[in-house]
Amino acid sequence: MAKKFNYKLPSMVALTLFGTAFTAHQANAAEQPQDQSNHKNVLDDQTALKQAEKAKSEVTQSTTNVSGTQTYQDPTQVQPEQDTQSTTYDASLDEMSTYNEVSSNQNQQSSSINDANQNQQSSSINDANQNQTNSSTKNQQEETNDLTQEDKTSTDTNQLQETQSVADENEKDLETNAGTEQQDKKMTASQPSENQAIETQTASNDNESQQKSQQVTSEQNETVTPKVSNTNASGYNFDYDDEDDDSSTDHLEPVSLNNVNATSKQTTSYKYKEPAQRVTTNTAKKETASNQASIDTKQFTPFSATAQPRTVYSVSSQKTSSLPKYTPKVNSSINNYIRKKNMKAPRIEEDYTSYFPKYGYRNGVGRPEGIVVHDTANDNSTIDGEIAFMKRNYNSAFVHAFVDGNRIIETAPTDYLSWGAGPYGNQRFINVEIVHTHDYDSFARSMNNYADYAATQLQYYNLKPDSAENDGRGTVWTHAAISNFLGGTDHTDPHQYLRSHNYSYAELYDLIYEKYLIKTGQVAPWGTTSTKPSQPSKPSGGTNNKLTVSADRGVAQIKPTNNGLYTTVYDSKGHKTDQVQKTLSVTKTATLGNNKFYLVEDYNSGKKYGWVKQGDVVYNTAKAPVKVNQTYNVKAGSKLYTVPWGTPKQVASKVSGTGNQTFKATKQQQIDKATYLYGTVNGKSGWISKYYLTSASKPSNPTKPSTNNQLTVTNNSGVAQINAKNSGLYTTVYDTKGKTTDQIQRTLSVTKAATLGDKKFYLVGDYNTGTNYGWVKQDEVIYNTAKSPVKINQTYNVKPGVKFHTVPWGTYNQVAGTVSGKGDQTFKATKQQQIDKATYLYGTVNGKSGWISKYYLTTPSKVQTLSTQSTPAPKQVQSSTQTVNQIAQVKANNSGIRASVYDKTAKSGTKYANRTFLINKQRTEGNNTYVLLQDGTSNTPLGWVNINDVTTQNIGKQSQSIGKYSVKPTNNGLYSIAWGTKNQQLLAPNTLANQAFNASKAVYVGKDLYLYGTVNNRTGWIAAKDLIQNSTDAQATPYNYTFVINNSKSYFYMDPTKANRYSLKPYYEQTFTVIKQKNINGVKWYYGQLLDGKYVWIKSTDLVKEKIKYAYTGMTLNNAIDIQSRLKYKPQVQNEAWKWSNANYSQIKNAMDTKRLANDSSLKYQFLRLDQPQYLSAQALNKLLKGKGVLENQGAAFSQAARKYGLNEIYLISHALVETGNGTSQLAKGGDVSKGKFTTKTGHKYHNVFGIGAFDNNALVDGIKYAKNAGWTSVSKAIIGGAKFIGNSYVKAGQNTLYKMRWNPASPGTHQYATDINWANVNAQVLKQFYDKIGEVGKYFEIPTYK
Repeated sequence: MAKKFNYKLPSMVALTLFGTAFTAHQANAAEQPQDQSNHKNVLDDQTALKQAEKAKSEVTQSTTNVSGTQTYQDPTQVQPEQDTQSTTYDASLDEMSTYNEVSSNQNQQSSSINDANQNQQSSSINDANQNQTNSSTKNQQEETNDLTQEDKTSTDTNQLQETQSVADENEKDLETNAGTEQQDKKMTASQPSENQAIETQTASNDNESQQKSQQVTSEQNETVTPKVSNTNASGYNFDYDDEDDDSSTDHLEPVSLNNVNATSKQTTSYKYKEPAQRVTTNTAKKETASNQASIDTKQFTPFSATAQPRTVYSVSSQKTSSLPKYTPKVNSSINNYIRKKNMKAPRIEEDYTSYFPKYGYRNGVGRPEGIVVHDTANDNSTIDGEIAFMKRNYNSAFVHAFVDGNRIIETAPTDYLSWGAGPYGNQRFINVEIVHTHDYDSFARSMNNYADYAATQLQYYNLKPDSAENDGRGTVWTHAAISNFLGGTDHTDPHQYLRSHNYSYAELYDLIYEKYLIKTGQVAPWGTTSTKPSQPSKPSGGTNNKLTVSADRGVAQIKPTNNGLYTTVYDSKGHKTDQVQKTLSVTKTATLGNNKFYLVEDYNSGKKYGWVKQGDVVYNTAKAPVKVNQTYNVKAGSKLYTVPWGTPKQVASKVSGTGNQTFKATKQQQIDKATYLYGTVNGKSGWISKYYLTSASKPSNPTKPSTNNQLTVTNNSGVAQINAKNSGLYTTVYDTKGKTTDQIQRTLSVTKAATLGDKKFYLVGDYNTGTNYGWVKQDEVIYNTAKSPVKINQTYNVKPGVKFHTVPWGTYNQVAGTVSGKGDQTFKATKQQQIDKATYLYGTVNGKSGWISKYYLTTPSKVQTLSTQSTPAPKQVQSSTQTVNQIAQVKANNSGIRASVYDKTAKSGTKYANRTFLINKQRTEGNNTYVLLQDGTSNTPLGWVNINDVTTQNIGKQSQSIGKYSVKPTNNGLYSIAWGTKNQQLLAPNTLANQAFNASKAVYVGKDLYLYGTVNNRTGWIAAKDLIQNSTDAQATPYNYTFVINNSKSYFYMDPTKANRYSLKPYYEQTFTVIKQKNINGVKWYYGQLLDGKYVWIKSTDLVKEKIKYAYTGMTLNNAIDIQSRLKYKPQVQNEAWKWSNANYSQIKNAMDTKRLANDSSLKYQFLRLDQPQYLSAQALNKLLKGKGVLENQGAAFSQAARKYGLNEIYLISHALVETGNGTSQLAKGGDVSKGKFTTKTGHKYHNVFGIGAFDNNALVDGIKYAKNAGWTSVSKAIIGGAKFIGNSYVKAGQNTLYKMRWNPASPGTHQYATDINWANVNAQVLKQFYDKIGEVGKYFEIPTYK
């Protein structure tokens, strides 16, 4: 059974014992500081310091340098021992299992074994419980939750019964194990003396069984010496690579074993040494089959060169070697200089810091996957200065080691991750910084030192060198490769630094590879003469194997007979692929010596498959696809393919029908000399060669659509809002099924109307950008006519609290802001547009711009004097550059891009069209305003474009957002930039469905959240609405209540125990439906659903049961009462039944006093906001409608109507109940109008539940006529359609509460709904009764305040 020997120490044992209870946490790169407060697997640093100091005192004969720092000796500089003592293999070792014998407060045991036939070695243990240890392991394990026995292995008579039992009742015992820092993974070349204490501890995790085993052979006689750390003493770790991998902790001390085996040489062995503190003790005995000796001593010899710890490998003293000499793969004068000088790597110094956090890699502690090359990017720093700076700023970043021309200093244990390469790199790789040097020799030495250190790490962790620079796969990375392939960071080092010394990464990698081959005994060491001229075949190629890589844009098909796909071009052998005889994209061409390769990937998804030899493919050039809009005929039975130049393995479908069918082409691409078109025929899409298409000048009637489906299209200039319930958007009116849209309840522009048979559609698009979204059925929108906007230059007054929108007739989803300040504010209008019969104005107030209904605007008192004057000349705008924080999409039709705002003419902006860019500067020059486009990935300025040529949104600050998600089946794809366009799509939606997405950061674009992360080995941005959070929340108790979010400056969390958080600002004042609660550290958290469907956690302090706003009236209550008292039609009151009289001053004041009314639990409902839906469920609303005639069970319709038009559900129901006599009126029950008379015998019914258009002289006929014209063929349609009228005519007119309807505090005495002073009180009590009936309360109130 093969064994591996690795340095471990007590801190590793602590992690082993905590084992499965801990998980590795992601860490941030230098550019992303990490909050460490929530990490639970950080070792106790203060305890570690104490333990380390204690361990130091037990270490003897440590090797020190001049400064006193513990160092390692380079084994290449070690002279062979002159005596005959050597470490040899003991055959009995293969049958030994590891012990876990840990004890405290006991004297160190020592024994000397001089006879191989000695039967037994006894030890004294001063613990009353010692004899019960093995038998009571199970009971002890049940007493602890944190420390677990990892494995039990039963062995035969030649094996030991291994047990492991650790109790956690003594906290000091736990800290002793958990607190000691790991340091001893390397070895020095100095032999420890017999009295030297070497403590062996094993850190076990589930992943260690996957490591490759190292075979120990009986022929070994190499001298290998354990290294002694400056902070701790540690021994060897025995890992058995079978399924029952045992973990054990042994404390060994060297003793001399003589004549243990008659045929073996004298060996160095280790006996148990009792540690300073005892946790628990297991004893075990082993009887050897050969001599029946029973001992408690383990005999072993160190392992072969390929299995030894880092920095230790076999060194031959001979001047010749039977191994082949290494042939460099790249020409490098610096590497040749290093070889010629036979440069030796210096001793590896350890300068660990106890307070650095220790987190396991993603595969566990001691499981890095490679190493990353960094440079410090500072020409004026030294290695000591860099380390000192890092220690002061470790919360931002820290790395494993620094290297310069003279020293290698390891600053953090490589068994744990560091923070130097972003969250994705950190959890995988060892991070090492190259300190800048300034002369040729020092630079060469630093490259030699780095290569030696990197090769040592690779050898130690059983990793083979594999460059990830070109394909994002491998064990040797640059920081630039991390940025390119993994993301989470944007650094590009070390390429610029290497180039400054006429050096390259390819040369450094070649040096690393060579050193690895030397260390693993595959090529001859430097300074020896090889008797073999050849060398290992990997990497392949001859002496002139210079690597060149260039971009390519072609397509290729792998031949059936091929050499497979290569992960890198250095691989000696390819791996089998299933992508033969398929058309693939070619993105790069590489030449390495005489070998030429193509990098191939999936044509549609961009998934990289690997490198293929050029001789193994059929290759064709390919031009970039271009958009077309053409119609062709194609014969039925023709095949459509998923890619252009597709093969039989890539058939998408066959053209159905008989005869010629209509093929609508949207894309075209030239492959070699052939042209392929992508389009749709009979609902199926794909690529087809132009050879199979004919011109459709007079297309024959296809089988689909039907012959009666004549298409007519007309221009239109209206606006529409898509209903919440809809069949989606259609790409063409011929489509059989629409696509889900998120543009519901938003005002959109309508540019065309189409009729296809009996189906009618509108073409809708973004009002501001003109971007078309698609066709929508006419009966699924609310449509209004719209006149063209006209420019104006007028000034108005507007009250604080009035909302302005991004579009005219905007919805609550399109609120741009709220008017701030106190008293009247100045609104400067620049545009005006009439929507239906309402007028909307666009302008600016207090620095914010948007559309406001003219109803909310009043004319300043001196506006008439302005009208008599001539229009003043426009004020000269002073040119200045402003800093902005926006993101923009360039319109297809743009005026071009300029290098400077002073350029008279612009260059073509075609390549920037329909793409998203960042904007951080804006400048007005003359009458034009320009914005500076920046590349979203490199922040490179691209040029200035006119602000009218872009669609902009505000973009928030990027924040850390580490989390795991699943991509929804219906999604919009992965993009290179947040809010990216189709031209910036990295992965298509169909390739992402249900895939795991690991997020690292987040940003808001407008109100939409985007997450950046990795999916399918690609990194990019995806909309948060396309993801499902993977979260768990235990120990929560059910709690059902609907709150209102009351803190826009706070955050919501996917997991309240994690640091990831997201702003509540977009959800401010929205309802939050809670389903459970729990307390964490004394803070109450609620878990529930936001209005956009997300399930999240929110602190209780950020929620209120009702949201009350106070609107400042600008006058005293007495002033308002005076105005009411002076009205021509005085406020009325019933002092006697059925007898109305003028109300006196005191009665009016009592009815208008908002402070008094707000304190009454019922009367305060006259302040309920009627323009704010409360999102009550249909089930709750149906409670109010039970027994209400035709309105019964119409809760869903009222809920939909309320959400659609922004109305309170209870108010809408109460209005309908009044108008229909509780749902029993004939107008509500429905009918038809025939020959001017009402009838129920035509077979058609039209309903009117709000009495709209029902004039008193002939209410029934007029009301039914109105319903018939509106198409209200059901009660639900009458509810939803009528709600629009109610909203526009009553609530949305500005008086959005009962109090405002009665008293109109914004303009007292005008537009008041009643003269009864108690009208609002009576109706408020009705609303309160309705809420009580369904067990709910009002959530949104607006209370006017008087001076």
